[in-house]
Order: sequence, then structure tokens, then C-alpha cells
Amino acid sequence: MRSLRKARLIIDSQPHSGRFQMAADDLLTETINDSGYEAAVRFYTWDPPAVSLGCHQTPDVIDLDRCQALGWDVVFRPTGGRALLHMGDLCYAVIIQVDGEPYRQLRWLYNGIASAMAEGFGQLGLDAEVTIHGATGYVREPHLRAGVCLDSRVRGELLVGGMKVSAAAQRIYGPAILQHGSILLEGDPGAIAQVVRISDCNSQVTGLKSQVASHKSQVEIRNRSYVGRVSLAEKLRSKSCSLKDAAGGLITLKELVELLTDNFAQVLGFDLIDDTWTSDELTAVSLREVRFDIIRSSMNREVCAVEV
Repeated sequence: MRSLRKARLIIDSQPHSGRFQMAADDLLTETINDSGYEAAVRFYTWDPPAVSLGCHQTPDVIDLDRCQALGWDVVFRPTGGRALLHMGDLCYAVIIQVDGEPYRQLRWLYNGIASAMAEGFGQLGLDAEVTIHGATGYVREPHLRAGVCLDSRVRGELLVGGMKVSAAAQRIYGPAILQHGSILLEGDPGAIAQVVRISDCNSQVTGLKSQVASHKSQVEIRNRSYVGRVSLAEKLRSKSCSLKDAAGGLITLKELVELLTDNFAQVLGFDLIDDTWTSDELTAVSLREVRFDIIRSSMNREVCAVEV
């Protein structure tokens, strides 16, 4: 039997910006070895809504102007995977110290979290299925640069009625492992299609050709983008759904956090200890937020270019 890990539990009751959330998880992971804990678990939500990109994606896969017009942030995740819209979802971060072969621990963490979540969903009356195929690490393949997370399935994610309701991604930080997860509580899984650059993700839209001849008019290009976004949105809705839709009613954040906290502790062997951020940690988080804020970084580069 796996010995209990002394784990720090942080439940952020108030939502924060995407740049805060990613900087916070990055800080927790980098400092876990000196924290006095063997592991950490954090639950949180986002405000304003944000698109997060995996660490191997590039900002050109998303229309930043559209995101700004909608009031959405765009951030990098420290973990891999594909683009994901955080709006109406509950996110978690689980961090463990590496005490053996890291890739074996990656698989153990994926499987353990998936089992804990499936058990929690079962307690809510949902018949959850854990995906057992697909990649176990973060995405490296160049053709996935423009991918959308809800259009893919990797090992350790949850399906309810054959529909994807959660997403997960990991990263090894030397002596520690970070797993990110998102559970769509309510909302439209196709909403992210509004801001995807369709010309960059032709592999996701059946029948949509990627090459646009130079003589095509801008009107034709815009029409193609519109049709592509509609097609992508429909595809995502056919493969994913929210827990609210799966359960036939809204499951509260409080209810879900309590279930997952108990199940993470039991299945992963965590001794979870309630904790809060220190003032020093909050300062450290604010200083590293710029690393993950794509829109602000892009604006800063434009300003520098103009000044030069």
C-alpha cells in the first residue's frame, strides 16, 4: 500500500485571472520540494474567461483580437496539450515530488486522478468511463500545434455517455510533476471555435481545405473562416458536454470540490492539509504572471516595435 503523502490543499474560493492561475501552479510546482509537503492539490476557477494554450503551442493558433473583443484572456499553461477555453469549468492542479522513475509516476498520476474523478462522478449518479488510449505526456507533434483540447482524447480523461467532460495535461519539472485538469461544469463546449484560426486547424474540420489561393478575395476567406468555425463548434458539441447536461441539472462547485477532495485523498494516498496563500507567495505569483499572459506579451512586443 502506498504510504500517505503529506499534501497541501488550497481551495481558491474566489476566481482569478488566467495569468494568476498559471503563475500560481508554476510557483507551487517549483517550490514543492522546499515547502515541507510531498504533494499539493489546488482547485480554482477563472475570471475573466480565458483560453489556455499548451506549452508547445504558439499564439498564432488563436485570434487574439477576437479574444480581446470578447473580453477573454489568452495564457500559456505550464503543461502541454491543446487549446482550452476556461469558462464555466472547475480546474485542479495536482503536484507530486518525483521519488522514482518520473514517466512511471506520470502514468500513476493520470490513472489515479482519473479513478478518483470517476468515483466522484459515480457518487453523482453519472456513469463515467476513463479513457485508456492515447498519449500520456504532453503533445510534441508539430501537426497538433493548432489543436483544440475538446477535439482530442488522451489517457486518463473522463467520458460520460461517450462524451468528453474533462481534460488533463502534465509536465515534469525536474524533481516534481504537475498535472492540470479541467472539468466542464456548464456552458458550451463549442464556444472556443469563435476564436480559433480556422486556416491553421484544417485537420479538425471535415472537408475544410487549408490552402487559400492568392486570387481569392478577402470576403471568400472570411466566409470560409465563418463556415469552418461553425463546423468546428458542431464537431466539439458532438464529442463533448458539460456535467450539467450529462447530469440533467447543475452540480455546484462546492459539491464537486468536496467529492474530488475526498476521492483524491483516498485514491492517491494524500493526507490533505487545508492551507492558504502567504503574502510572500502572492507577491511571487504576481511577479511571474507576465510569463503566461499572451495578450499582454504580444501588446508589449508591438509597443517596443513601434518605439524602435
